[in-house]
Amino acid sequence: MSMIRASAASDRVLLYGGYVPRLLEQPWAGARIVPGSIAFCEITSLSAQAQSGVPLDIDGVLDDLVGAAQDHGGDVLSLAADVVGVLFTGEGRHGRALNAVHAMHDVLSERGDASMSAGIASGLVHLVIAGDEPRQLITVGPPVTRAIELAGLAGPGDTRAETVDRSGIETHGQAMALPRSAFLDPAVREAIESGSTDPAIRQATIGFATFSGVDRALQRNPASAAAHIADLVETVQRAATDNDVTLLH
Repeated sequence: MSMIRASAASDRVLLYGGYVPRLLEQPWAGARIVPGSIAFCEITSLSAQAQSGVPLDIDGVLDDLVGAAQDHGGDVLSLAADVVGVLFTGEGRHGRALNAVHAMHDVLSERGDASMSAGIASGLVHLVIAGDEPRQLITVGPPVTRAIELAGLAGPGDTRAETVDRSGIETHGQAMALPRSAFLDPAVREAIESGSTDPAIRQATIGFATFSGVDRALQRNPASAAAHIADLVETVQRAATDNDVTLLH
């Protein structure tokens, strides 16, 4: 992703802005439940091309995809070379999610770098702030689960979408003041502050952890489920710190 070079500490709000979801401009404590639409997009062949040595502007591809999502009011929650997760809230969120994903498909089609399968699900999205160093925004709930499932069912260049529920409930946690940098891993924060804009490909060992049963726990007791998620994140962070591992989210 392109970034802004900061010349002073006061400029760091702008510096970190491109790396932290806009939802966190006014962070809250605990959890929120918001009516939203989740778009989960899986990009095919991008990593394979990068590993094969084929010239590929990964930075440009991701910039264009993020721009297409943001043009339709999307808030990018997760971003990796192969996966983009976007949340849409407010009026017309489901339609805007569909339009954004259509625009993202067009980006990849025009560039010819890769293709994308996408799933969109609308309903009540649970947002949990957890962890310590860094803080993490965890997005869970039936729409998240279903969007991932739908993306797996969609073929390259296709989108599957549905509404999980139509409830309009929205709850808020307690407001709290946290700098955006608090949501970035120290290693990532250091790379951003260095001002380097060149994408890097390095040899690395990647581990992927998944946890299940969240939707059932949310149905029984959302507050208790959020507390368990927070405990899980803190446990993972301690293990990562103890073993000199960078936690990506």
